[in-house]
Parts: sequence; structure tokens; C-alpha cells
Amino acid sequence: MSALDRAPGAPHAWIALLRAELAERQGLATAGPLYARALQLDDELYVRAAYADWLLDAGRPKDAAGVVRTGQPEALDQLPDALLLRLAIAWKRSGDAGAARAAVEMRQRFDAAALRGDTSHARERARFALDVQGDAALALKEATTNWAQQREPADAVLLLRAARAAKRPDAAEPVRAFIRERSMQDRRLKELE
Repeated sequence: MSALDRAPGAPHAWIALLRAELAERQGLATAGPLYARALQLDDELYVRAAYADWLLDAGRPKDAAGVVRTGQPEALDQLPDALLLRLAIAWKRSGDAGAARAAVEMRQRFDAAALRGDTSHARERARFALDVQGDAALALKEATTNWAQQREPADAVLLLRAARAAKRPDAAEPVRAFIRERSMQDRRLKELE
């Protein structure tokens, strides 16, 4: 048993999450169990969403939906935005009958935010456009806006995916330049380049 397994608490959950993210970037199969362990140590929104994302990327949408739903409110309108988005994607990919309901709820939230003048959450809007609506042009627009605001590995992956879906490889050049400049190592980025 490792020290991580013996000592409970938030710092250990954070370490478990970092290990999971690193394993994911390296393309290691251990990422899944590490995400599960991080969630077990700290049932926090970010950890749950990250684990669901890994499951979605691994082609396991039903498992992703299960991670999203476990311990969460049954009513869709009670789910946090981050989890509702992942549930909409998971249900769409798995052909679940609830996919349309989740998509409508997510769209209503984006529309309400726009009415308030809230233009944040471009990453989520891009993922929704790409993975739920199938609107590659809108996804590329939102992913480009998002890239101008934040530059995490997930943002790079999203812009590369959106550019590929929109058949606009040139639109992903800022990400490619960023990867080259920083010598980023991430299996997901290599697969999309």
C-alpha cells in the first residue's frame, strides 16, 4: 500500500488527480484507475468532470454518464453545467433517449447566460457545438475564442478537434506553434496533429 493510499485528505486527492492527468497525457491505461482513485478521495466537480472526459475520450460514454450521474441530483436542471455538458455528450454518443432533453437544458443555459451578457465558458460552448450539435463551424469559432482566453491542454485538444471537424487545419496553427514553442508532450495532441 502506498503512502497515497494510507493517508486520506484533499492534498492526496490532488496528487492522485495530477497522476491521472499525467497518465492521460502519456496515453497510459492507468489513467482510468487513477481518475477513479482521485474521485474516491475527493468527490469534487472538477475531478468528476475530468474522469468523465477521460471515459468519453476512451470511447466509454455509458461509463461517463454513470460517473456524471452517481451521487448527483436526478433532475437535469439541478446538475452543474460542467456535468450536464458531459452527460449530454455521453448520452448522444451512446444513443440514450435522454440526449435531446440534456441538449435542450444545456442550450437554455447558454442562452440565459448570453442574455445576461456572460460570454465566458467558450470551452463548454465549443464542446457543445462540436460534440452535441455537430456544428463544426460554430465549434471552431468558440474554440478559437476560448484559446485566446486560456491555454490548457484541454483547450489545445479542443481547438485541434474543431479545426479538423471544420476542415480548417490552418485555424489550429496557433495551437501547433504553442506546442512547438513549449515542447508540450501530450498523446492527445500528437494524435490530432
